[in-house]
Amino acid sequence: MRRARLAMLASSVLLVPFMQAALADSPPPLVSSIVYNPDGTPAKNATVKMLLIPTTDSTTLVKQTVIATTTTDDSGNFSFISPNLDTTVLNAALQNGGILNVGLLAMPDYEVSPPGTGVVDNAPDYVFALEYTSFKLQQTQFNVPSEFVPDDEADQLNPLTMVGIPPADPSFDAPPLVANPVSCDGPYTRRVGDPSYPQSPVMDLHTYLDMSAQATYGKTADSVIGMGWSRSWNNGWSVDGSAHVANSNGSSVGWSEPDHFAHTLSTKIQVNEYDTVQYCPSQTYHYYQSVPQKWIPSTYVGTANLSGRDGSSAFWAQPISHQNDFAPRSHFKRDSTKGYQFTAGVKTPWNFSADIRSGFSTNVTIYYSFGSANYTHNLFGRDGNASTATTIYAY
Repeated sequence: MRRARLAMLASSVLLVPFMQAALADSPPPLVSSIVYNPDGTPAKNATVKMLLIPTTDSTTLVKQTVIATTTTDDSGNFSFISPNLDTTVLNAALQNGGILNVGLLAMPDYEVSPPGTGVVDNAPDYVFALEYTSFKLQQTQFNVPSEFVPDDEADQLNPLTMVGIPPADPSFDAPPLVANPVSCDGPYTRRVGDPSYPQSPVMDLHTYLDMSAQATYGKTADSVIGMGWSRSWNNGWSVDGSAHVANSNGSSVGWSEPDHFAHTLSTKIQVNEYDTVQYCPSQTYHYYQSVPQKWIPSTYVGTANLSGRDGSSAFWAQPISHQNDFAPRSHFKRDSTKGYQFTAGVKTPWNFSADIRSGFSTNVTIYYSFGSANYTHNLFGRDGNASTATTIYAY
């Protein structure tokens, strides 16, 4: 008996460092934030759902995929670890170049308006909060997906502050669903209207005397576009986070431009508008979402002439470290350093205005060819040399 007791004691002693190691190896939260009530106080015991952003083309309601659910603590704080790599989540990321776009939906899980009143015009709003963000799929050395990590190119996540959405019109053509007496069912969503195809800037391309340039946007290239929601289908939009749209289809587009060229190069991204529904015991509530979908292979050249700094004294005003000299018949290629050169505004037909930013990556390239004229050709960067600058000018 004593020997058995000693064996149990030894086992428990051995388990302590093992358990400590296991706790130490626990993954850090993938995302953490806080939820506030409309009056600014922390939202205690609010339900927070992590949802895949809508991608359906269906014009009838389908339920958004919930990939994780948690509850806020007494101070309104919540966090999520990396979601499970099930087929739905993994496919959503792989179809977008390894980027997972999600919405964080916070709800008090009760209906504000008195249940069963049937009052629409005078009923209080349903309270909720919605923010968007994205994560990157991390690969092992054998290129096997392992987990999601924070996406350092996503817009910074703001605290979720609850606001109200009014009840839907009673004639809203939604199928009747049975809601839980103490919570709301959803969200369900459907595409409304036709997709929009705003231009996404790829880069400003500059050439000068006796030089030409080629640019490509292809596999692993990406853009970040603002996302938002509204109480109405065509006004009152709130920009709350972003989606990261990556090209994963292996194709590319390109531009080949002569000397004395200075314009913005753009491609297109598809954006859909969605009508989203929450079913509560006494009312149906709905709101709209503007959601980027995918890259559309295309090439556009902006009409604005951006040559004001090319061939000017601005070159000599730059630090020496920002200047690059090239001999006749030489070449320069930029394809490895990522850098956002600017943020451009876009607007959809449903009056949603957001920012798109695009950047250099492995297959967003610039290739300069310098002519045979017997003088030195020059490139200079706005905030670094030609290998790292966010915009490259020519002289």
